[in-house]
Amino acid sequence: MLQFKLFKVYNGESTLDKLDGKFSNMIRFSNNVIGIPYDYGINGYRKVLESVKDLPIKQYIMTPEKFFKVLNYSIELGYHVNSLNFLESVPPEHQEIISHYKQQINAETDISKKQLIANKFFNELDWIITDESIDIKDLSLRIKSDTTPVHVEVDIYNNGVLLFDNESIKSQVINLIKSIE
Repeated sequence: MLQFKLFKVYNGESTLDKLDGKFSNMIRFSNNVIGIPYDYGINGYRKVLESVKDLPIKQYIMTPEKFFKVLNYSIELGYHVNSLNFLESVPPEHQEIISHYKQQINAETDISKKQLIANKFFNELDWIITDESIDIKDLSLRIKSDTTPVHVEVDIYNNGVLLFDNESIKSQVINLIKSIE
């Protein structure tokens, strides 16, 4: 399992150079968004946060608007939507709406029809985009690998944590995060 904490970088190349020195497997998603790898052994989550606290970067938080951009991009590419989970404060009836639309999106094979369903879905959830809330907990996708016939799980959490099961979809994950900016 590959685990990354996403950060927004300020002060450009000088900051990126310092980060490259500290984290050898860092991923650059764009000029100002990076992913720093962590695990539960050598480079723990807390250690990552402590290592960057004096640098001009901040944690990359996934707002509903960002989740919807990723979701829309995923639908355009035909990725399978495993789940879109909300925090407990979101009423159960909204969870049912999500489940209904997710099933429709995944069942449809025509991309243009998927987009129509997704647009209805986004309109249904338009209320959640206000005030840059963090009511969405996580989004889970399944992406077909280019190198194997296997579908790889990708999970994105509202706190900017990104998980994926296999290095073979790294370029697709990079493009997924680029789609937000």
